[in-house]
Amino acid sequence: MKYTGEFVSYFPNGNLESLQRFDEYSEPIDSSYYYYPNGKLKMIVVHQEIGKKMFSGTTDTHPFYLLYLDSIGNYLVKRGNGFLRISGPGDSYIEGELKNNKKEGKWSGWNMGTFYEELYHDDLLFQGKRFKKNGDIVLYFQENMESITTYPKGLQVFMRGLYENLNISYDLIKGISSESISVTFMVDRDGRTRNFRIAEQVPLKFREQLVSAIQKMGNWIPAKLQGMEVNVNYTIPIRIK
Repeated sequence: MKYTGEFVSYFPNGNLESLQRFDEYSEPIDSSYYYYPNGKLKMIVVHQEIGKKMFSGTTDTHPFYLLYLDSIGNYLVKRGNGFLRISGPGDSYIEGELKNNKKEGKWSGWNMGTFYEELYHDDLLFQGKRFKKNGDIVLYFQENMESITTYPKGLQVFMRGLYENLNISYDLIKGISSESISVTFMVDRDGRTRNFRIAEQVPLKFREQLVSAIQKMGNWIPAKLQGMEVNVNYTIPIRIK
């Protein structure tokens, strides 16, 4: 889901929850305001432009935490300095000390069903620990905090094998005007491919053969975030003419 322009959300009791603004690329701009259910101000975030994104060329912004208060109005963060807690979807959160608007020292949080701890200096991750449910502790660092999903033998091998597995008759593709179609699928935490999305104008039998051909190629190496395997969507182009 993407937003453009002003976005306003409300709590179930009708009180204002947040007021935000987004540009045409769904990047947050200007200042964002967040409130508690009792109506008191929670946080003001100023989105500072820091340059352009490498691939899209769109504006890249960084949040400056101007103010953060508890539910009775006590200041916890002033002008990027103090203790910050950021809540995410469900019961996820991350909290720790800000120094000059940069993470410093020990931060901790909960997401993806497990607890984690991270050590920062000047906003750079020194070391992270993920405490898995089976008792394992996974270490990660700045350079491997995030990793994308990959095919074990490389994308070229995957695409070559995919075309070899396809046996599409001319009757199935003659009504398709474009020279290629995009196939999006999820690579789940176990590396399996599922949740395929293919344009509706592609004949059902063609779509079924595409799904079957991709699944025959076997599992992928799942993406990771903070030492934890995560589900990600992946899109590949299929040339048909």
